[in-house]
Amino acid sequence: MKKKLSLLSLLPLIFLTFSCAHNAGSVKTSYDILAASQLSYDMAMKVLVDLDIHGHLLPDRKSSLLKSAHTYYIQHNNAVATLARYEETKDLKDRKLLAAQLTIASDALISFLNSLKPYLGETHE
Repeated sequence: MKKKLSLLSLLPLIFLTFSCAHNAGSVKTSYDILAASQLSYDMAMKVLVDLDIHGHLLPDRKSSLLKSAHTYYIQHNNAVATLARYEETKDLKDRKLLAAQLTIASDALISFLNSLKPYLGETHE
């Protein structure tokens, strides 16, 4: 059975969602951003596993993709911790740190998704 990788269709949604990262002021918006990014990451990891299972990744390319995924994972967790701190303190300094961390996490996710682009749109069995 053939299936088409459709992660590319998520990119506009991701860019739109993360455009809010620069104005992250509300806790709800920040949670929504983190939830959407986590969903995108999970879907991208499923694509990565599928590519690997079907032998479409050379070891060095797989390693590079996993490093990119791990970078996002770390930055996402940093954003979660920063959000928890801001939610607790409601301090302007923590709000600015949260906005910065959400931007860093979104940049890491975009980098990871871009690293998968060469494989998107290809037909894999």
